[in-house]
Amino acid sequence: MCRIEMKTITARDYRYMRNECNYIGRNDHCIKGYLGATNALLPTDRNKMASSIYEQMRAAQTYHNQENSRIGLHLIFEFAPSECQHLDRKKVLGIGYDIAEKEFPNCITYFSVHDNKEHLHLHMMLSTVMLHN
Repeated sequence: MCRIEMKTITARDYRYMRNECNYIGRNDHCIKGYLGATNALLPTDRNKMASSIYEQMRAAQTYHNQENSRIGLHLIFEFAPSECQHLDRKKVLGIGYDIAEKEFPNCITYFSVHDNKEHLHLHMMLSTVMLHN
C-alpha cells in the first residue's frame, strides 16, 4: 500500500518553500533525473529548475493576491516493496503526472522520483493558488 505524507507550507514561509523545491530536484536524490511539472515551464537545465518553479509559484501567489494564505503542500508518496516490483522510474513519474492533472488541474505542481534509497518514492510540491477555474 502506498503511504502518503503531507507537509503544509504556511503563509509567507517562502524560505521553507524554496528549500522544499530545492530538495525535490536534488541531483543526489533524483539521480536519474525523472522530474516533471504541470502548469509551469520546466527549464531543461536542472540547476535552474527549483528556482524557476519557486519563482513561478511566487508570481502566481502575488498575481492572485494569495500571499496571506497557505502557500503550498509538499506531498510524498512512498510505495511498499511489493508495489515496487511492478514500478520503475517512468511509471512513478507517470503517477506524478496523473495525480497533478486529475487532482490539481489548476495548480502549479513540481515533482520528482527519488531513487536514492532501496525503494522509489515520489515528491510533489503543489502551489495552493488556483491559476484558473
